[in-house]
Amino acid sequence: MDTFFTLPWRHGPALALVALGVALTVHGLQGMPNPTRRHVDIVAWLRGFRRIITGLALLMVGIAWLRHLPWLLAIALGAGLQEIRESTSYLLTLDKAGRGRQSAVAVGSRRCEGAGD
Repeated sequence: MDTFFTLPWRHGPALALVALGVALTVHGLQGMPNPTRRHVDIVAWLRGFRRIITGLALLMVGIAWLRHLPWLLAIALGAGLQEIRESTSYLLTLDKAGRGRQSAVAVGSRRCEGAGD
């Protein structure tokens, strides 16, 4: 682990991780709908949340690498990967539920159209 933190060329990749993390975080915040509104698109909100978490995790990994902070690296990777996995599973569940509803509506509309024949 010490070798990872003392690489002489670590500054460039670490700063790239920090910049990428900041860009993803800002992009996620801009694309995230306001949760206090009456009708919130939960899928768009979760995608923005996942983008923010990914950005913050990359930002913290870059800072941990620059500043020789193994504890921050462990927290960034542990919490970041867990939250990304969790939000992805929520999105997959919502996607499956949406597809099920759409196919049920499509089948129901076909039945109604065919009933009059």
